[in-house]
Parts: sequence; structure tokens; C-alpha cells
Amino acid sequence: MVMGDTRGRFDGVALLHILSHTVLVACNGREALDVLRSADTPVDLILTDILMPEVSGMHLMAELAANEALSSIPVIGMHRGVW
Repeated sequence: MVMGDTRGRFDGVALLHILSHTVLVACNGREALDVLRSADTPVDLILTDILMPEVSGMHLMAELAANEALSSIPVIGMHRGVW
């Protein structure tokens, strides 16, 4: 889950944990790329905020599309808590 908003990130992670999902967390797109590149297990889905500091969700999606190892991961972009 990639979200610049601390409260939204906390709520989203809590919900996904209740549903028994393992969650990797990043505060912005730059952090997300680092987390994805160093993940020990395959990532099944990326939930990302569109508007974030440093590297936006849109830029993150462009970076993912350009990376052969990460381009096949489905991405859901959201904004202001809309999933």
C-alpha cells in the first residue's frame, strides 16, 4: 500500500490485515519502488494514492510499466480514500 496520508495508510493496512493479507507499506512512490525491488516474496497487487509527495502515484505507475520485473503487477490508483 502506497499512501502519503498517514491516517489513510493506517486504516488501509488495518483493513487488509483483518482480511488476512500481508501488506508492504510505503509513504511515496520512491519508497514503494525501493520496497518492491527488495521484496522477498512476489507482490500480487499495488494500491497507491495518486497524489503523494516526492514521487506521485502516476509517476510510480510509469516507473512500474517501464520495469520488466514489476510491470505485470496490477495497480489500483485511488485518491482521498476512494478505493
